[in-house]
Amino acid sequence: HTHTHTIHPMAELFQAYRATGFVASHVPVVLQTRGSEHFVTSPVGNALHVYNCKKLNLVFVVHTPQPIDCVAVSADLVFVASQSTVTAWVRGKRVTEYTGHGGSVHLLLPFGQHLVTVDSSNVLRVFPFTSSEATLTLDDFGSHNFRISSILHPSTYLNKVLLGSGQGALQLWNLRTGALVHQFAGWRSAVTCMAQSPAVDVVAVGLQTGQIKLHNLRADRTLMSLHHDGGPVTALTFRTDGQPMLASANTTGRVVLWNLEEKKEEATMPDCHDGSVSSAIFLTSQAMLLTAGPDNSIKIWAFDETGGAGRLLRHRAGHSAPPSRVRYYGTDGKVLLTAGQDRSLRMLNVWKDEQSCELSQGSVTSKAKQLGVRAEQLKLPPIVAFAAGEVRQRDWNNIVSAHVGSPEARSWSFENKKLGSKVMCHETTSTLRTVGISACGNFALLGYADGALHRFTLQSSLFRLSYADGKAHSGAVTGVVSDALNKCVCSGSQDCTLKFWGFASGRLLRTLKLPAQVTQLELHRESSLVAVACADYTVRVADLDLGRVVRSYSGHQGRITDMTWTPDARWLLSSSMDTSVRVWDLASGRLLTYFCVAEAATSLAFSPTGDFLATTHVDSVGVYLWANRSMFGPVALRALTQHDLDLDDERACMLSLPRAAAAADAVVADDADEDGGAAAAATSRRNYLAGLPDSASSASASLQQPAATSFTVVAREKRAAEDDDANTTSSSSSGGGSGGAGGPGGAAAGGGNSSTSSSPQSAWSLDARSGTSVPSPPMGTGAMPAGARRSLASLEGRRSSSELRAPDRPLQPRVAPAHPPLSRPGHSPGKASSQPQLQQLPLQRLSTASLGSTPSSDAGRLYVREHSAVPRASSPLSGQRGSGARLSSESSGVAHWTVEEVIAWLDRIGLTTFVGAVQEEGIDGSALLDLSPKDLEYYGMKQHHQKRFFKELDVAKEGSSV
Repeated sequence: HTHTHTIHPMAELFQAYRATGFVASHVPVVLQTRGSEHFVTSPVGNALHVYNCKKLNLVFVVHTPQPIDCVAVSADLVFVASQSTVTAWVRGKRVTEYTGHGGSVHLLLPFGQHLVTVDSSNVLRVFPFTSSEATLTLDDFGSHNFRISSILHPSTYLNKVLLGSGQGALQLWNLRTGALVHQFAGWRSAVTCMAQSPAVDVVAVGLQTGQIKLHNLRADRTLMSLHHDGGPVTALTFRTDGQPMLASANTTGRVVLWNLEEKKEEATMPDCHDGSVSSAIFLTSQAMLLTAGPDNSIKIWAFDETGGAGRLLRHRAGHSAPPSRVRYYGTDGKVLLTAGQDRSLRMLNVWKDEQSCELSQGSVTSKAKQLGVRAEQLKLPPIVAFAAGEVRQRDWNNIVSAHVGSPEARSWSFENKKLGSKVMCHETTSTLRTVGISACGNFALLGYADGALHRFTLQSSLFRLSYADGKAHSGAVTGVVSDALNKCVCSGSQDCTLKFWGFASGRLLRTLKLPAQVTQLELHRESSLVAVACADYTVRVADLDLGRVVRSYSGHQGRITDMTWTPDARWLLSSSMDTSVRVWDLASGRLLTYFCVAEAATSLAFSPTGDFLATTHVDSVGVYLWANRSMFGPVALRALTQHDLDLDDERACMLSLPRAAAAADAVVADDADEDGGAAAAATSRRNYLAGLPDSASSASASLQQPAATSFTVVAREKRAAEDDDANTTSSSSSGGGSGGAGGPGGAAAGGGNSSTSSSPQSAWSLDARSGTSVPSPPMGTGAMPAGARRSLASLEGRRSSSELRAPDRPLQPRVAPAHPPLSRPGHSPGKASSQPQLQQLPLQRLSTASLGSTPSSDAGRLYVREHSAVPRASSPLSGQRGSGARLSSESSGVAHWTVEEVIAWLDRIGLTTFVGAVQEEGIDGSALLDLSPKDLEYYGMKQHHQKRFFKELDVAKEGSSV
């Protein structure tokens, strides 16, 4: 999943976090038995996913530098071949690299304490496990007469391996002497796979023609010949629980069970996978078959029915074709809805991947068996657009989708994870192009290719209203949205118009003519701002209240594929076929930053909690998550110059796609060891698997290179949802707080009266070098949009002195929770805030005094410190923030301790897990004395640590100083 990249200063806002949705690929999986448990290792791009077969939950992930071509296992060792490089891994650590290959290695075979490799130059090499040098090299096969295509170690055949060829012949070699023992004539068809039977001397050989031969090696005689219709045999496996059964798979996704006693076909399992089956393995001494395929799925079949065919016991799957649309569902940022070209709508849980699933389309499989067709043919056409509203999810279907070439809209139930039975269509054969759902969750809005715009009731799927009698536009409707109060409907069309309609009356309120065709609409409902993507590669922002364009952003060099708003409508993100993702600042009307990827993004969605950006890309079946670094620490941003925008492709800010990350529960810290090194090591380990920087960063690095600043991970947040509601209310009413002395512009940016300021300059009101006020660029119509005024009013005044100053030391990591890899202060992993707000702070230029010895190269940088997505006004220490002064050698007495002295005291007594709360809340000595056991419990401190805390605090009050 990775590509070589160079991090550009403009790409500092987002960091590759993890890739999800990957399960299996065309590379065969391998099975590993440890005691009574079975583990399957699945190669996916640059990663190895290890699943426990008991529940098919992800337990470990190993990242490799290059894409994986084949894999093998032996005890604790995992052997990985990537092109001409072969490496051995033990629990995520590379221990040996085997060198000397002249081509790409495509076959691996653990052989006792040796590894046998075969590369594309038709050379066989034997390596000891612990040595990087080959002890035996065989290259006299002759690629024209015998090209190795399969390899097997026959049971009880000491020092011998059986080689299958693309020409059909087989050879038995002694690897100790390097001599050819015997050559088998074969069957004049390429050998595709081989498997050892439970009987000694007998192996099964799969051929390109679909034939299966059971051959006795000692007698050189074919015992049985079977034929698997449909294509080449890709996998063979024998049952080892006493039943004389052989399973074979081929390139059509069909698995056949053969009864070896009766020499006949026992059962057929059609459409086990969508396409080829890359692996089929019977679990040791169990009546269970594991299959995997390039359709991005792993399945386990149980054979406990009388018919002989297996039933699907459990499976793990993702999209089998690239997803084309992704959207967050709900307000907690846990769930994504994705629609792909594989005709499926999937729910993806980014915190607990085992809960991800495909929304059911009914009994497609059973109907396909009755009709004798593939299940894929009975699914709905691929989804081109969908909309979801969680308000009425428990009452009726709350997801609406439009499909390729279909005039019908289908509704889905997120609560029941299935397709609804009713269809929404009204006297038209025109193709449905776009859909929308009202804020109340009662109505669906449908836009058609002939320009019609209809409204339906979601509960009954009945037609209610046709806007302009079915002639809303003269061109295809490409976008439709409605406001938060069900007063206005906005529709965009290829006739270059944006029209505003009365929601209930259907009357046309106003028409806005645009210079180019509208290709997409994206609404931020709370601010009544709608982003309009146009065919001239320009993004425009219209205000539903004013009915006019208030912003216009140009810069993309290709078709705009998708847009998304940040939760507070401060930023608008857009992706394009020019492979760039751009971040536009609404208040200033400027391009804030952008980054490029190797494959163009087809869709993107910003988390409702503001911490992650989700993207999908061309020719990729996964969903990629990018961390919004401004939510986890200080981020350095600067205004883009024309020189930055004129950079060529080689110097562009190219970012590599996120890698597959370990599951949240793959590496879990010991919860009992809160103040020991094990918890910190587990946190560092988790961050390493997730592709995050290590938590140990120097203070100078955190100031000069914000990318190296660690993300603060909260271990245990015990705040209830009702507390979050109270916090939101109290924070919005409390306003600005005290101003920070942050340099020449400190009073302007941090003064207490900033909450009542009517200036629209907000984020860009200060010049980065001179500190003077800079007027905002023109706003198209010259007026501040009503939605923008509401959005910006909520942003003013949310700052404190502790957030505007540079940190005197790096943020200390805390123990990561078991379920979310990343969490934020003020955000409870288990409970979602009913009204999440992204607390964005205005960009503030810090003074040299507050930064210490800041290099002159950073003098023009704008520093933003964004701390919490949910205001913490109701926390136990609200209003008791420390002054953040430097360490004082003259201070005496706990009440006079500064925040830094409190941190030093906590380090000395070994309660380092409380350091993060001290830094976040600004707890000084006086606030420390006011802490109660309830307060400490709120911050996640356990009772036995609370006793030690108060005991050490009593000692400090008696005369001990820092």
